[in-house]
Amino acid sequence: MSQMELVRFFMSANDAEIQRFMRKKTGVELSLSEIQQLRPLLASANMSWLLSGVPKDVLKRVDKVIGKEKRKALMRLLD
Repeated sequence: MSQMELVRFFMSANDAEIQRFMRKKTGVELSLSEIQQLRPLLASANMSWLLSGVPKDVLKRVDKVIGKEKRKALMRLLD
């Protein structure tokens, strides 16, 4: 799954679909609150992320919302 596909999925799917997807693909449980806090961060995604990767400040904000281990599991989807 590409970065943009993942962002698009998070922005278009409902919270329950995202929970099921994350549980199935990564074994990670995201709460509804975590998903709702991630949406604005992912909405800031742009094409430059495809070339340079997700900016460190965004990764730090994601870590504050879901923690480093869950973020790493999410990022493994992109490998």
